[in-house]
Amino acid sequence: MTAHGADRLAQAGFTQESIAATKAGIVLQRADGATVYLNEVASGRYDFIVEGENGIITAHTNWSAKAIQWIAENYG
Repeated sequence: MTAHGADRLAQAGFTQESIAATKAGIVLQRADGATVYLNEVASGRYDFIVEGENGIITAHTNWSAKAIQWIAENYG
């Protein structure tokens, strides 16, 4: 896990259970090889984790589908 990833997990309030739930959701592969895990936690709201070869890079909770789409288009 990267230091940034650890900070983001802590700031977002992820637990071992919510990490597992997010990783059990939708799995996408980015062009750079990173894996994106999405878990719909409410209608149109998602928790997500981005994981690369060095572990978790970043993580956020309760993002809208629109925000997820914007990130995918600009950083995918």
